[in-house]
Amino acid sequence: MLHKLEQYAGSQVADILQHRLQHSVFAYVEHEKVHVMIGEKLNSAVEFQSAENTLDLVVASTGNAIPCVVVLANHFATLNIRVAKHSRVHFVFVSEGGCSFARVQNILLNEHAFAEQLWVEKSGKENAMCNRTVTLKEGAQFCEVQIFTSDAPAGNSKITLNTVLDGVKANAKSAAVIFSGGGKFEYEPIQTHTHPHTYSRLNLKMLLSGKSHAFFKGLVVIEKEAQKSQAFQENKNLILSEHASVDAMPRLEILPHDVSCKHGSATGEIDKKQLNYLMSRGFSLAEAQSVLVQSFAEGVLGDFQEESDLYKLAHLFLASLFLGM
Repeated sequence: MLHKLEQYAGSQVADILQHRLQHSVFAYVEHEKVHVMIGEKLNSAVEFQSAENTLDLVVASTGNAIPCVVVLANHFATLNIRVAKHSRVHFVFVSEGGCSFARVQNILLNEHAFAEQLWVEKSGKENAMCNRTVTLKEGAQFCEVQIFTSDAPAGNSKITLNTVLDGVKANAKSAAVIFSGGGKFEYEPIQTHTHPHTYSRLNLKMLLSGKSHAFFKGLVVIEKEAQKSQAFQENKNLILSEHASVDAMPRLEILPHDVSCKHGSATGEIDKKQLNYLMSRGFSLAEAQSVLVQSFAEGVLGDFQEESDLYKLAHLFLASLFLGM
């Protein structure tokens, strides 16, 4: 099934994942059917169940090798993921809309579970909607990079992300880059802290061209019992055309006093000084713009270790997007 993944990010995908094939699970979802390939040396329990356009996935890892679960989906309504206590897993979730679709994702990380995820979503020519909830129990850790693209001139896309830190010392780090070439794109992340000593952070970058109009509606909620929690949201937007625009509405709902919270949003165009500097070093205008835009987008990869497979895959996906721009 690697060849299907290569269609999205190029032939180097095989080189990156080759050493992990025997410890990986690949699932391809098409027309409500799930095709699964399991590595010969997988020493973890990975269960798939599919019914009525719903895919359930349960992971319980054992041993030192971290299993990699790759899911490619053409269309389905609901994805439910449960990671068992003390388990570790890497997820790669790639979907291409192609038409109007609605998707619901529910991810549960039980006590002291650890998950890293790369999520790539390409919306089609019409409307797209996704509602995702990640719940972290005590000591659970979640780290992800999201890459969303939408080039529908008149489409409407809405991504709602609920991150619930429902256990002491739960830790969630999310970074997202959004490419919108037209239509309306709404991104609504909600970080809810229900227990003390929890941590959440969002780093969002949006690149807007054509006549796209984006909305950032960030919300941080810290409930009364969640003392000594930390929550951060940062949003930076790069406007690439005179007709593109963005509305940013970061919000805080903080009940306890002993917490640390920050949020902010900034919007601008390509820095002309940096552009002129690169052009003085021999870059053409188009090349200089491409370098600066790609550098801006790759700022979301900071939470992945550079030598990790997920970092390399995310870098490939971003590079493939710039080749198509």
